[in-house]
Amino acid sequence: MTDVEGVVELNAKELTITGVEVDGIPVPFRHEKDIVSISNIPMAKEHSIVLQYEKKIRDDVTTGVFKSRYGNRYFIATDFEPDRARTFFPCKDDPSWKAVFNLSVVTDADLKVISNSPLSRIEDTNVPGKKRHVFEPTPKMSTYLFFVGVGRFTEVSRRKGSGPTVTVAGRPEGSQRADFVLETACNAIAESGDYFGVPYPLKKLHLIALPEFGGAMENWGAITSYEAALLVAKGASTLDRKATALTTIHEIQHQWFGDLVTMKWWDDIWLNESFATFMSYKMTARLHPEWDSWSDFLTSLCFDSMAVDELRASHPIQAKIGNPAEINEVFDRISYGKGASILRMVESFLGEDTFRRGVSEYIRRFSYLNARGEDLWKSLENASDQPVSKIMGAWITRPGFPLVTIERKGTKLIFKQKRFMLTGGDSGEDSPWPIPMNLRINEAPSKFLFDTQSKEIEISGGDLHWAKANLGQTGYYCVKYDDAMYDALAASFTSLDPQDRAGIMNDLFELLKAEEIDPTVYFRFVRLCRNLDDYPTCLLVSTQLQLLWSIANTSKDVEDVNRSFLTAQLGRLTTSPIQGERENDGYLRGRFASMLARSDVDFAKKLAEEFDQFQTLDSNMKSAVAVAYARTVGRGAFDYFEETLVRTEDEQERSKMYAGLVSFDDPGLIKSALDFVASGKVSRSDSYWPLFFGTLNPRARQAEWDWIKGNFNRLGELLGSKLFVIMALERFVPVVAVGSETDARDFFSGDRLSKGELGRGQILELLSVYAKLGRRLA
Repeated sequence: MTDVEGVVELNAKELTITGVEVDGIPVPFRHEKDIVSISNIPMAKEHSIVLQYEKKIRDDVTTGVFKSRYGNRYFIATDFEPDRARTFFPCKDDPSWKAVFNLSVVTDADLKVISNSPLSRIEDTNVPGKKRHVFEPTPKMSTYLFFVGVGRFTEVSRRKGSGPTVTVAGRPEGSQRADFVLETACNAIAESGDYFGVPYPLKKLHLIALPEFGGAMENWGAITSYEAALLVAKGASTLDRKATALTTIHEIQHQWFGDLVTMKWWDDIWLNESFATFMSYKMTARLHPEWDSWSDFLTSLCFDSMAVDELRASHPIQAKIGNPAEINEVFDRISYGKGASILRMVESFLGEDTFRRGVSEYIRRFSYLNARGEDLWKSLENASDQPVSKIMGAWITRPGFPLVTIERKGTKLIFKQKRFMLTGGDSGEDSPWPIPMNLRINEAPSKFLFDTQSKEIEISGGDLHWAKANLGQTGYYCVKYDDAMYDALAASFTSLDPQDRAGIMNDLFELLKAEEIDPTVYFRFVRLCRNLDDYPTCLLVSTQLQLLWSIANTSKDVEDVNRSFLTAQLGRLTTSPIQGERENDGYLRGRFASMLARSDVDFAKKLAEEFDQFQTLDSNMKSAVAVAYARTVGRGAFDYFEETLVRTEDEQERSKMYAGLVSFDDPGLIKSALDFVASGKVSRSDSYWPLFFGTLNPRARQAEWDWIKGNFNRLGELLGSKLFVIMALERFVPVVAVGSETDARDFFSGDRLSKGELGRGQILELLSVYAKLGRRLA
């Protein structure tokens, strides 16, 4: 514990230190700049150091130690990543320092206490009405993983075979919605232990559902999450069940990767999050093959991260972190989505079994220790005899990704690569990426490591029917073909695998935004998708059309292709569940119906007739019907939503109504909706939903942008932390500020986001791209 001979320094922030004892003897101390210094400690032996301190729990945060409120009650809970353990107790608040924690908590007798390790016993105290909760010692662990929660928790438990006891804890109203997550967690723990070759390392796992909280946190043995990500009612929508499974499994992966084996420093935080993200989809695909999770991985993670990584204001996956506060700059789609995509690319290159052997070796070797990314690369190299360190080093230390152009010249295909950027120009980087190329030429598959600026491949037989690079979309790069090759792909489009079709559509959309292709090329392929029934392509195209509608709804081309696609798809799916349909079809039906209700008022009027049966509707359709009701009824719908939201305790049900609450044509109602969510009448955790759904309504753009400006200083309190503020602004502002670009540049000048320069750069760059695209399509 001693940093300098005779001196111990501990982190302590927002604490009032009232006394320090060493071996039972009071000693002087100094508390300055969040450091407590204790001097003149003999070095010849171990010592007992006791600090007395006071801490006031704030009402305006959902990080550190905070109140998670519901009604007129609350839970006390903690969330310490990256460096907020020091706001709860003096400590070495650094991931490289691990310790065994012994915890006892004195509370009112009617309260429960949850922590990382199992409760050992409850003791009487000398104070009437008070009890002492004593916990078993934890394993060696880092401070940011410590957790304590106090409140009137209702608990529901389950155990599978010889696995740990899994307990869902939350307010009483949620106990009946715990079955799905209990089953998911028990199965995921068993599957993960088998994959890693190391059993779950603790005796128990708590899943704590907090009514006010931002995100989820992998505290060892005591995972926390906002309620909607854990508690799922019977009959919940496909999207809600997928979200619950992915969130829970992600945090469970951390119990091994991050908790059992911990990074040495925050430079490798990306690896923790990337690996847990990658594994959450892998495990979900094992547990629910009917969900087609790898298609979700592509559309909502890989392609989504590319949409940020193609900006000049992107950053490398592995960023240098000097101070933990800097993590807010890099805790984003690059850290999660790109990192996970690169791991998937490497797994595809090495083979699944080989990759798993390398991961298992890494986990066993560094259990209860700290490690760096290089240690994992070495384990993968040992398992594969491939240059993993070289490949990973190239992909994680530079921003962006390559654009691979393929052109036919005679009997050869010419491959070239350069960094792809939406705004074009010279990236200043000449070194090529080592790209694991996986392609098919005519019917012949081919693989090679494309690690040069250009390469020529002879076409077998000399005749080219069609070619598709990045088979299965396991690679993290964009592909542009010559005109003749696009003609061949269009002719063969319906015969391709679904993920390859989705890959072509993603590449075309990125090329459209970058002005690398004419809009007619993109719209041509969208029309080829109208009657497809494959999940990834339909989902991706709907996402693209939603963005185009949000920023260019007055464009005749956008209106025509949007309506044509949605009408054809809903003609296939209808607006009611079909016996024996695939589960993903229910999700797509609701998504397409919501989009068409926003853009077609006649369709909205017809769909709104179902609102009288809202409570018994198929959950996948509730958001669509709420949107249709809002557009049809106006002020009356607003009054109904406002009243119902206040008394609805199920956060997932509330989210469906928020889709309607910001779907009005009247900007005044949009402002009233956003003011309502910030009024304190509903949970702070709800604040994200109306802002998100507002970006899908082009008539809400100006009202939402004005509201963000007017409430900017409150966003931290509403969304939970500066990290979530930056992440939300990156999602919302580039859409809602289209048409207000100068205003946005002026607004974000000066001190606003002064410690979020990267986020500000991404916001303004993407806003410029969207605005330019909107004008181009007008």
